[in-house]
Amino acid sequence: MAAALADATEFEAIADRLHQGILDMMLLPDLVARYCGDDPAFSFEGHRVFDAQRYYLGISQGAIFGTTLMALHPEIERGVLNVGAANYQVMIQRSRNFREFERAHALWYPLRSDRVLIFAMMQQLWDETDPISYLPFVLDGTLSTGRGKKILYTVAHNDVQVPNLASDIAARSMDLPLLSPPLFPVWGLTEVSAPFDGSAYVYFDTGAPPVPTTNTPPLEDAGAHGTVRTLPSHLEMMRAFLRPDGQVEQTCEGPCDPD
Repeated sequence: MAAALADATEFEAIADRLHQGILDMMLLPDLVARYCGDDPAFSFEGHRVFDAQRYYLGISQGAIFGTTLMALHPEIERGVLNVGAANYQVMIQRSRNFREFERAHALWYPLRSDRVLIFAMMQQLWDETDPISYLPFVLDGTLSTGRGKKILYTVAHNDVQVPNLASDIAARSMDLPLLSPPLFPVWGLTEVSAPFDGSAYVYFDTGAPPVPTTNTPPLEDAGAHGTVRTLPSHLEMMRAFLRPDGQVEQTCEGPCDPD
């Protein structure tokens, strides 16, 4: 990554590694389910600790690239994606995680206008694995088996690491329904009341302060990004969804906020 920040032409190597990472994740569930299941390390009191059913839980980067994985993997048909998003050139300019990288990048490309252009050019290579290219084909399984897939997509309001702007783009690209009652309306999404069998987009509010509305990374991190995964209401919602007969359930008392 340091080489790509100093010379943008080196980003091609990162794009190639992303391809390899997706391939590795495509093979890993099959390896574990088919070849590791009978190993004593994967048993407890003589019983296998998992079955052959493939479910997926991805958090942060695991949620971002999790949509790419779910779009392509023929046997993962149900997944929880927590604090994910899509379109890296949008994300990195608004993410607090990129602040240190931005300082290094500015040493080699001091004009912000140049850096913005470079991000857009990098995105052309990112598009080959970035979920933004796969999102319209996730729920119907077009790129795998053609069977429908179900996703519970949960995000943290005012997340400073994965910006809500990019999460909303992902939700609209998949045409996810917005779980009712929501914290607030999300443009382009239709509210649906639980329980129901399908996919859903859910905002959780941890009380974090507002983030900048511009392409500016926030200065402080109130912890929203890592908090949602620990909330009892989120854990219950996830458990209900990942059961073999799972469905989307509203486990919050009203909108999913700290009150």
